[in-house]
Amino acid sequence: MESPTSARVLREQRLEFSADGAVLHVRTVPPLTLNVVDAADRSVGLENVEVVAARGQSDGFLIGAGAARPSLASAQDSPAVLMPGLDQARVPSLRCFVRAPGFAWNSIEVDLSSGGERTIALDRGGEMEVLIQGEAPREARLRIYREGERLAISDLPLQRDERFQLLGLPLGPMVARIQMGSAYRPEIVLAEANVVIQTGSRASVLLVPRTFEAPETVAVAGELILPSSWELEDAMLRLVRVSPSTGSDREHDLFRLNQLRPVVSQPERYPFTAEALVPGDYVATLTELEFRKFFVVPPEGLRDLRIEIPPPVQVTVTVRDSVSGEISDLVEHLSWHQAYDGPSSFAIHPTVQRNETTRQFDLTVPACAITVGLGGPQVARHHLTFDAEEGRNVELEARRIALARVELQCEGRTIPWPGEFRWEGACVHLEGDGEVSMRGTTKSGVTFNVTEPGRYRLTLPDVEGFALHEPIEIDMSIDEIQDVIVDLEPL
Repeated sequence: MESPTSARVLREQRLEFSADGAVLHVRTVPPLTLNVVDAADRSVGLENVEVVAARGQSDGFLIGAGAARPSLASAQDSPAVLMPGLDQARVPSLRCFVRAPGFAWNSIEVDLSSGGERTIALDRGGEMEVLIQGEAPREARLRIYREGERLAISDLPLQRDERFQLLGLPLGPMVARIQMGSAYRPEIVLAEANVVIQTGSRASVLLVPRTFEAPETVAVAGELILPSSWELEDAMLRLVRVSPSTGSDREHDLFRLNQLRPVVSQPERYPFTAEALVPGDYVATLTELEFRKFFVVPPEGLRDLRIEIPPPVQVTVTVRDSVSGEISDLVEHLSWHQAYDGPSSFAIHPTVQRNETTRQFDLTVPACAITVGLGGPQVARHHLTFDAEEGRNVELEARRIALARVELQCEGRTIPWPGEFRWEGACVHLEGDGEVSMRGTTKSGVTFNVTEPGRYRLTLPDVEGFALHEPIEIDMSIDEIQDVIVDLEPL
């Protein structure tokens, strides 16, 4: 077994064969060590450190779910040597979650490909034991909140008479709830208790969920009206519930268009019946067009649901440069979708490539309110909503932008940006009202664009293990790219 201090193999470079056998040439880098210290006294290294890897950059850590994440270090004393698997080693910037006994979880972004040393400070924390007494619906979740906050710091599925041990909670007042609904919009509270997390102690909570009779399922019958001019034989009709239920998991029904039998005398009418849906709020979506309709299934069921797709119309979109007024070639494709503002389910917006002959975009869309959007590496993102039945020729403005790439470094080594960095309001135009948009975060830093030239002030993130850097000012020019390196000072 490889020792913690040995080099890590990141990827194969080449394989050579000879009469004596094969030789594998690999590239190795030194390991990355993580100094885990007490936030109250940074000279104190912590013991029995646990480090787990995030499942992608969008993974917001939820306490209690750490077992589902790959382990990078377990029961190590600081400094901990991170030993990633191949999947983690391939990721240039990796978010890690760190804990030690008696301390709360914290997160840090690391670059595994460069090795080196990083430091993270942990605040004191406590523990919570939650006992669920009784049976909760299958869709119910145990969620732990900081008092007064809307987003949970722990979100776990439930089973009957289950006991949870939650480690590494931050100190202070908490609320434990059994809830139905999404983590961002919970709608039914089945049980709730207040608790205070104290240093080095374990709080105990008993939750007894309210009982509900499982709702009876009902039939939903209706018809899809689809003009034959659409020619969508491979499309599907999805019925997705968007409201919580105390009796079953999130439900949906799916009908393939080529399996529905149209009315013989009216081939545009496709009758369908969903036999067992839970009453509640639903969204019907016709794939390929992503046309959506909100409807409610009452307790007695539904027999006259009508989903009517408007006929197709041809729309020509011309994209013009916002300064010269000439047709712009900086935009190669447009996206479009039905202008729908009801409860949503997952949708993929169709895209259209530019007609190289006319330099315009030819869209076939439903005769209803449509939103088109443009974007590109040299133009600002822009959306326009219009009535496709009335406006068959539409113009959009392409606003040229200035780009800046900002990289954090320490002694020539790239330091990844924190995953929780809030971009809103971090960059402001000092000389006007230029709009700022974030383009993305990579190993080499963040990229943002502005719509007006001039000087901009960027407030930098607080990076674990480094002193907070003062805001920087950047002079931006349209059609130019600025590369900015910010040197951080270690604590």
